[in-house]
Amino acid sequence: MRKDLWDYYETEKNKDGKPGANWEARYAFEHPEEVSAQGYIPLGKLVLVTHLPEVYYREEINGVDWLHYGIRGEGVGRGLNYYWAYPLGAGYYLTFNFHLTSEVGDKELRYQRMYEDAKRIMSMVALRKA
Repeated sequence: MRKDLWDYYETEKNKDGKPGANWEARYAFEHPEEVSAQGYIPLGKLVLVTHLPEVYYREEINGVDWLHYGIRGEGVGRGLNYYWAYPLGAGYYLTFNFHLTSEVGDKELRYQRMYEDAKRIMSMVALRKA
């Protein structure tokens, strides 16, 4: 999983021939004129995933083993993303992502409540192998 996440975020060219999300963001930030010429509006600031997850949990949900992990600050530079991923094959995962943000109140308490909501939703997920 770590290598798959590295390929997704950091590699210049993954096995599908596409750049990683961080690599692409850095390129767009450093070459705004080229990105504009392609019809895209380059972002005014560089937002990267700076820390790939170090801790992964195996979690059984309705008889299926899922890989659970979190990434802080993905995509928007703030907030928290929780993932539950089920491997479909080499380098391919069915992934559920819950993006948590908190603008008011006790941030850690809100994150805990949102995490509990995400776990409740995941407890209703059932996979059937065909």
